[in-house]
Amino acid sequence: MEAQTKATGDELKQLMAQTQAVIEKRVNQLGLSEPVVTIEGENRIRVELPGAEDAEEAINAIGRTAQLQFVMADNTVVLDGSEVKNAGIQADQEHGGYAIGLEFTSKGAEAFRQATSDIVAGKIKSAQAGIPNNTIMIILDGEVISSPGVTEVIPNGTAQITAGGTGGFGEEEATNLSALIRGGALPVELKEVQTSVVGPKLGLDSLKMSIIAGAIGIILIFVLMLFMYRIMGIAANIALLM
Repeated sequence: MEAQTKATGDELKQLMAQTQAVIEKRVNQLGLSEPVVTIEGENRIRVELPGAEDAEEAINAIGRTAQLQFVMADNTVVLDGSEVKNAGIQADQEHGGYAIGLEFTSKGAEAFRQATSDIVAGKIKSAQAGIPNNTIMIILDGEVISSPGVTEVIPNGTAQITAGGTGGFGEEEATNLSALIRGGALPVELKEVQTSVVGPKLGLDSLKMSIIAGAIGIILIFVLMLFMYRIMGIAANIALLM
């Protein structure tokens, strides 16, 4: 797949790394054994899916543009992934363990300030059963990956997601969540440029042809060694066989 972007240099490298991380997550969810996701050249990603029963379905699943959104309980979209500047793990001083620290762009910071102000002022009414009015859901590709509650106005473009209760996030959980948020921060459209499906019969045929080619090659070497070196050629051929 080829990334449809005008980014270059370090910006392109970071974008491709984030895109690779998102695709790897999607591939892992397919439950396949030993999938391979690699960056080729500057703007292409090769995905190998051993054991995929439906190649077209797999391509559709991994090729969608990553969409990260912050959505309030009344389904109002606060901001999207392009307005998330960074996400990382930090110590949760209040609950122990770890928390996720968020940093927004200037545009994202203003949108988040306005949203948290409306929530604290009680202006937001939840449109979904079981979702508190003060919730801001973090949604990646239509899936809610976190739904923290807002307790105060956040005016400065930085926020912290905590697990709450008696303990914070575990290190692995916090790392995974922050990676998902970072991965959705720079969505890029991917264009499918080449697809091939290798069935089990083709793989078996390739193995047979490889064995035949190897046997022919060894026989030719034996003949050449005997013709060129006579007795010493026989010794060399025996050594090669061993």
